[in-house]
Amino acid sequence: MGVLVSQLVSLEVDIPLPPEGPPWAVPEGATVRKSHVWDKAKHDWYMEDEWVSRALFRDESFPGGRVLDPFCGTCRILNAAHEAGYVVAGQDIVDRRLETKFDIRVAKTEVLVMGFCAGTNYHIVTNPPYDLVNDLLVSMQLRFGGLGCKAALFLPLAYAAGKAKYLKDLPLTKILVCKPRPNCLPGELILSGVKPGGGAKDYAWFIFDPKGFRPELAGQLGWIWK
Repeated sequence: MGVLVSQLVSLEVDIPLPPEGPPWAVPEGATVRKSHVWDKAKHDWYMEDEWVSRALFRDESFPGGRVLDPFCGTCRILNAAHEAGYVVAGQDIVDRRLETKFDIRVAKTEVLVMGFCAGTNYHIVTNPPYDLVNDLLVSMQLRFGGLGCKAALFLPLAYAAGKAKYLKDLPLTKILVCKPRPNCLPGELILSGVKPGGGAKDYAWFIFDPKGFRPELAGQLGWIWK
């Protein structure tokens, strides 16, 4: 005969406590990856590995030879563009240059940065603050109509899955996934001497080209190698 529910309530059952530590065992020969969780960077300033910009200018052309990084930070992208033979211009809301060979424009607010992006006839190549990506895409939408300049944004690959809501309204021609996975740590950590390890997230160059855009071929996936 089964036990009634009312009887079950009054039963005392000894339940063994779980062992200390994680409830799983590491298989023999396997290693445990140690990952760091960094605090959110001030101004959303994250520094990409230097090779990702050099690889971009090696594999992608920007006709006319002028490149603007509106969020230039320590000028890693400008350095790579300059090495590739481009005339460069930079701006940011904070002057973080490690050397002064580039003159940059310091904007007082992000609104002024966006206005400059909308009106310039330079190709935009940048690693933008994540909280300003959608605003940047809106300003790019304004400039693509008349200027015809390209843009390349260094972003987590997750943005291709819908994190940037304005992508569908822009001439996104290709998404170049960076291989191997690059690092993109908070800038303050890099400048303090922290050495990045192996990358843990997929990043890509999102390439916009109003002159070469074909809707049926929009957002083609490719790779860019170190």
